[in-house]
Amino acid sequence: MKKCAVCNVILVRKPREGIKRFNNRKVCSLKCRQKYIVKKKLEKFVPAICKNCGIEIHCTDKSGRRSSKRKFCSEKCNREYNRGKNHYSWKGGLKKHGEYLQRLVGKEHPFSDMHGYIMEHRYVVEEWLKKNEPNSQYLSFVVSKSGKIYRCLIPTAKVHHKNNIKDDNRIENLAVVGSQKEHFHYNYCPHCPHCNKSGELLENPKKDNQQPS
Repeated sequence: MKKCAVCNVILVRKPREGIKRFNNRKVCSLKCRQKYIVKKKLEKFVPAICKNCGIEIHCTDKSGRRSSKRKFCSEKCNREYNRGKNHYSWKGGLKKHGEYLQRLVGKEHPFSDMHGYIMEHRYVVEEWLKKNEPNSQYLSFVVSKSGKIYRCLIPTAKVHHKNNIKDDNRIENLAVVGSQKEHFHYNYCPHCPHCNKSGELLENPKKDNQQPS
């Protein structure tokens, strides 16, 4: 004896209903047929998982039906996921800053700007010193705003580009000096107001470099 798959009512063959159609019929009425279709869809439905936090997304589309096409549970997760390397305009975390390059390291770094960038030549030297010369005098422990302790390049240390190409940040092209005065003395620039063509530092650069009228 055949029963309805929804309400368990005994199915009776209708007039002019073929045997094959009766054998394939699983419900007793249109109302039960709609419930049966919804039940089947729910059984096959796979809930969407948020890419950022990993929880199930219980959402509906414009028609009010459950949707599995959403990727995030909220706008907050959407913003957190689509930043950095996942952003559509990601260019490796580098950007131009005048003649120099800046690298994205995050706002946790003690010497980063409000967007999380620091000068790349300082970052390259800092990472090289931490790996090869951890006891260097140019490194110091700094506490960030969140309370974490970082080992960073001291602010008074200057990084010199040997070939005077400001965006060439290979470690072979970089040299660290203790102060700005040593930086000028290391390799003076003829266009710099702090030194003359002989490379000697001037006590009053603005006065000494004034041309006679």
